[in-house]
Amino acid sequence: MQSPTRGCKAAGSAVKYNLTRRQKELLEFLVLFEKENDGLMPTLKEMQSALGIKSRGLIHRRLKHLEDRGWIARL
Repeated sequence: MQSPTRGCKAAGSAVKYNLTRRQKELLEFLVLFEKENDGLMPTLKEMQSALGIKSRGLIHRRLKHLEDRGWIARL
């Protein structure tokens, strides 16, 4: 299975592509988590916990925005 962040723009250049600070935080978390976990991606609960977000819907919206902009691909 291909990694959702593999082949995407580097997280460090997110500011250039009109991401909010919080969207950039999520993208950076995804990239770091993937590197530290042999290509596995975090669960929604892990994303919520790491970013201090209580709403699962908010995580979904941020993921959707990243996907719409081509930063990630959901498999």
